[in-house]
Amino acid sequence: SPSVSQQPTVSIQPTTTLYQMQGGSTLVALYDATNGDEWNDRSNWLSDAPVCDWNGIWCNNDDDVIGIDLDENNLEGSIPSELE
Repeated sequence: SPSVSQQPTVSIQPTTTLYQMQGGSTLVALYDATNGDEWNDRSNWLSDAPVCDWNGIWCNNDDDVIGIDLDENNLEGSIPSELE
């Protein structure tokens, strides 16, 4: 499976999967799989804040997740299958 290094560029284009992330479970899987506790900026991740307020998450006007940008955020590990 794809893996990320110390300073990855995680850029995911809009897909059906991204539009189905409203509950955040796919994003939690990303956090867990890439050592989220050690990220440089994990603002709002795993909090009660709306997913669209989590650092690096891009949403459209309907609050659908349309992108993820965690560049330079110290991710380590593999991209979870939920995002492949």
